[in-house]
Amino acid sequence: MEKQRKYIEHPLIKPEKIEARIYQQVIAARAVEKNTLVVLPTGLGKTAIAIMVIAYRLHKYGGRALIMSPTRPLAIQHWKNLKDVLKIDDIVLVTGRVGQERRKEIWSSGRVFVATPQVVKNDLERGFLFLDDFTLLVFDEAHRAVGLYPYVKIADLYMKRARNPRILALTASPGGNEESILEVLKNLYIENVEVRTRESKDVAPYLSDLEIEVVNVPLSKEYEEVIGLLKSAIKSKSDELRGMGVDLGQKVSMKNLLETQKILAADGRGKELLIVSAMIKIQHILDLMEIEGASMAYDYLKKLMRGEKAADRILIEDPFIKKLIPMLEELSGRPHPKMDLLREIVMKFRGKKMMIFTNYRRTAYEIYDLLSNMNGIKPSVLIGQQRKGEQGMSQEEQRKILEEFISGNCNVLISTSVGEEGLDLPDMDIVLLYDATPSSVRHIQRKGRVGRIRPGKVIALLSRGKEAGFFKLASRKEKEMEIMLKRALSMSRASPLSLEERQREKIPIKVDFREVNGPVARLLISRDDVSIELVKMNGVDYMINDRIFVSRLTQGKILLIGDMSLYLKELRRRYPLPVILLEGRVQEEEKIAELASLLGIPVVRTKNPEDTVDALIRISREGERSYGGSKKGKILNSP
Repeated sequence: MEKQRKYIEHPLIKPEKIEARIYQQVIAARAVEKNTLVVLPTGLGKTAIAIMVIAYRLHKYGGRALIMSPTRPLAIQHWKNLKDVLKIDDIVLVTGRVGQERRKEIWSSGRVFVATPQVVKNDLERGFLFLDDFTLLVFDEAHRAVGLYPYVKIADLYMKRARNPRILALTASPGGNEESILEVLKNLYIENVEVRTRESKDVAPYLSDLEIEVVNVPLSKEYEEVIGLLKSAIKSKSDELRGMGVDLGQKVSMKNLLETQKILAADGRGKELLIVSAMIKIQHILDLMEIEGASMAYDYLKKLMRGEKAADRILIEDPFIKKLIPMLEELSGRPHPKMDLLREIVMKFRGKKMMIFTNYRRTAYEIYDLLSNMNGIKPSVLIGQQRKGEQGMSQEEQRKILEEFISGNCNVLISTSVGEEGLDLPDMDIVLLYDATPSSVRHIQRKGRVGRIRPGKVIALLSRGKEAGFFKLASRKEKEMEIMLKRALSMSRASPLSLEERQREKIPIKVDFREVNGPVARLLISRDDVSIELVKMNGVDYMINDRIFVSRLTQGKILLIGDMSLYLKELRRRYPLPVILLEGRVQEEEKIAELASLLGIPVVRTKNPEDTVDALIRISREGERSYGGSKKGKILNSP
């Protein structure tokens, strides 16, 4: 006999609308008391939790509530859900399609609002919207609350102005590393984190089995030969740079190349900059070749061959590139080996509800062309809106595609990243990952489309090399997420989160004008507790006072300095109390620390620009008592 379902009973919630799940009730009860980040897999009821918290806050404290979603379709989806479940008449949808004058009226008339964040930010700045009497703000897809995204400004204004504020943040994954998680926690004033995974005991009863299968895709001999030539071209350019005093190390990565490019541009080293720019383009061709196929790689190369930039000419004149052009042209007429495997898998599971994810719009349409001619397969493509140089789908077109899929007129949905986030889609039988993503956020969102109501399967098609590494990295990050969240929350509680701390007297920091467009300067500018002044400095980046001068060293900068011993001696000679900030992964950091300690220069280790900002503020507050000289052989870690 089937167990009778129980439902949430509340004066503001319609009867038999929200199933009473213990884990949702526990999370909601905690969320009404503290600013809370809820991390929950797709399909496990983040919206239900939000509705319970909205009902509780409005019933107990009165006032108004606002839920924000990144896109109009997601906002409409929430609006419909709220109207269906809440016993509240004035639930209002506010998006950019509503005129300014009308929005001015709307904000003063409703009790519960659903809006896109850009509209909320704009209307706050225009004086159309005031948050004083809002007793709850809900931030959907909260992992976006970083950098200059509107969520950051909205949360800050809300916590400063509201009489009885409460923030509820919702996401399937808050970020791929501790730094991004910590930024989200700080930006949204989070005091409590509620994490549930598929393995959580209170969640498991509501989920079905999920199987994950990795299919390794062998590349042909011709593919391997072209890939080998591309790697030889990169090595050749790397050796050339080494001879010019720029050492990229043994393993050249895109991240390393991009960082070196910025440093060379800032230092005006034009010749080296052109070589690095050419290497970045070769690396992109290599990535396309391995993951997407020869056709896309060749089209990109043809575009470079028509280009007039000096870096393009350097690339085209490379002997390895010259040799591979005819080989790549011949291969471009053949599909990537993944396509044959994809056809087999789709045929094997014909009749099942399937979603195929790919990173590129062009690949999505190539898959569509392949599947359109197969019996029993009714594919559709879902892509994002139009952007520069590319066709896209309007939100109305996206809605029609989704309706076709939900109704069963389409049984295979081929989607780019637009299908990963938030959309209310039915449970899939199969999710097929045509290409991998290193992002744990996207990895979790993709997998969340399957194995909820009924058993499902995730199949990943992986080329060897970088793509297999992407999948392993994203999977590892997913497993580490709960640990990272707890650690980041602990760090955020130790950081200046309170309003009183944010409003304390501003700390003056002088910044070298060459650093003004860098990430550290931008973060310093955005802080309420720091005032910066741009000055010209020689060999250092920041001036704390008339004695303490700070040099921020990344791996890229260290490569350009060359003789570190000479550089440190010059710092010691020129400045009363120099301090070294070693940011990110740095080779030979112990050697640098030893050289610095011999000269009495403190070395502070930081993980990223955000960590560097915290270190600069700490140095400013502690001054000479902590940074008047180094402890021999030691690196001071930024907490």
